[in-house]
Amino acid sequence: AVVSTQSTGRRIMKRGPLVIYSKDNGICRAFRNIPGITLLNVSRLNLLKIAPGGHVGRFCIWTESAFKKLDNIYGTWKAASTEKKEYNLPMPKMTNTDLSRLLKSDEIQ
Repeated sequence: AVVSTQSTGRRIMKRGPLVIYSKDNGICRAFRNIPGITLLNVSRLNLLKIAPGGHVGRFCIWTESAFKKLDNIYGTWKAASTEKKEYNLPMPKMTNTDLSRLLKSDEIQ
């Protein structure tokens, strides 16, 4: 007997856009029936949801309240976080990010 792929019931669907929200004012009910769309609260950000399989570049839709809450959760470079205790954003280690120019410079050669 020939077994088709339909009989196993396995169908792989690609990940769709990710909607990041802060306040659920009916947004979960609005998007729950659309296949592929994932909803995520800004206070529960997960790297595996943002970049599934380690592939960056997923289309993320941010609500306005989620952007405002980011500063409260993670703080800024000037002000500490209000929700996390003694948390500051990490400062960049490289002052010059032009890597190709750095590798060709006389100091490294």
